[in-house]
Amino acid sequence: MDGAMGTLLRRQGFSGNSCELNLTDPELVGQIHSSYIRSGAELIETNTFSLPSNVYELSRRGAEIARKAAKERGPERAIVAGCIGACNQTSSAFKLQAEGLLDGGADVLLVESIYDLQIAERALGAIAEVLKRKGEDIPVMASATIDREGKILSGEDFRTVFRKLEKFGIFSLGFNCSFGAEAMIPFAVSLKEFAGSIPVSICPSAGLPEDAGLYPEGPEFWASCIQRMLSGKQQPLFAGGCCGTTPEYIKALKDTFKQYECSHRP
Repeated sequence: MDGAMGTLLRRQGFSGNSCELNLTDPELVGQIHSSYIRSGAELIETNTFSLPSNVYELSRRGAEIARKAAKERGPERAIVAGCIGACNQTSSAFKLQAEGLLDGGADVLLVESIYDLQIAERALGAIAEVLKRKGEDIPVMASATIDREGKILSGEDFRTVFRKLEKFGIFSLGFNCSFGAEAMIPFAVSLKEFAGSIPVSICPSAGLPEDAGLYPEGPEFWASCIQRMLSGKQQPLFAGGCCGTTPEYIKALKDTFKQYECSHRP
């Protein structure tokens, strides 16, 4: 998977809601997607995490931009994950976002940064309605943001969260952001055991930002931590980055995982 969109935009001095760039500067968004693909990403997320307005249009354009960049890998183009931030918005907004991402060409939908169980259920319920109405049958991934006790902000343990969300037929379970790769190792191992044969996605941040806004975990160390998450039971694993990660991190991850072969693509 790819790394953070916002981290690269902040490096260029951009502030504000990055999703608006899907309409105002699609070339810049496409360049960032391309930088991750060149670094080895096989799955890229659309720039649609938080949509303040124009939900359908921003979602559709975000998917179209990612889809165009995805073709750079040739016949085996990158997979486009339609990113849906599990933010506190209405079911109608989630439906519009899912519709826009699908119409723009997303291959999978990813509900990420789940911090509240009710919001996650609202988002996944809305997605299920849209998929049924459109006659679509594509994978829906779910990823939670946990604290150091393995709980999301609304207080539930991640196992409880994913058990509650099982009814939506989720394709994969995962963690993203949180507190960095090193501290996530035991939780990732526990998630793999809990998930059984269900694929797992791991997209940690590069640690918690320090006073200067720098992240403490460098690319090679961060990637080595994700490698340590493979210990024990083996199963399909999606790995990428969240806050603080850049193409250098994804290249380090790609180099670390060269010894593993992917037997199939979803």
